[in-house]
Amino acid sequence: MEAILLAAGSSTRLGQCKLHVTLWGEPLIERMCRLVAGCLPVTVVLREGDARSAERLGRVVARFPVRSVTVDEHVPQSVSIRRGVEATSSGDLLIALADQYRLRRRDLKSLLHRFSDNPELPCAAAYDNIVGVPAAFPASWKSKLIRLDADAGAGRLLRGSPVHTVDMPQAAFDLDTPADLDALREFEECTEA
Repeated sequence: MEAILLAAGSSTRLGQCKLHVTLWGEPLIERMCRLVAGCLPVTVVLREGDARSAERLGRVVARFPVRSVTVDEHVPQSVSIRRGVEATSSGDLLIALADQYRLRRRDLKSLLHRFSDNPELPCAAAYDNIVGVPAAFPASWKSKLIRLDADAGAGRLLRGSPVHTVDMPQAAFDLDTPADLDALREFEECTEA
């Protein structure tokens, strides 16, 4: 099994690159790579020309099984997923987002454990009445993931199919807007690393 970490978003609504925002002194791109790579080998999908993220990723690569691929700027999420899937081997996949800052390694391990109980079906995080990522997919779903179009993410496939879920309320927190950044800072002040 391998992981794909989607990190190619343009951060337009936030007004700054979300991957470089720090949480407990660590840029999100480094934190999320470390988190996911602590469970599985990771392919990170970055935006072409994002040299700063690539440089930060280089620090993580030295310590964990991480590699990167790139997509053109402003492509839909489906293209990032397709590029990540094409860069992996033929096995099962975990898809995660680089801005779900409240995730912990134990959340991913719980998801992977539940997936291993029945690897014929995907296993996804459940939060705020949503079934979404992070999610584990059997290898047989790779063709479905590659065929996603427009700005459709993996959630579209998950919501239209039988899946197993793991309650993961912390997956609801991501970093897209200035209000989300305020929430991240509040979380950082009230929580230990």
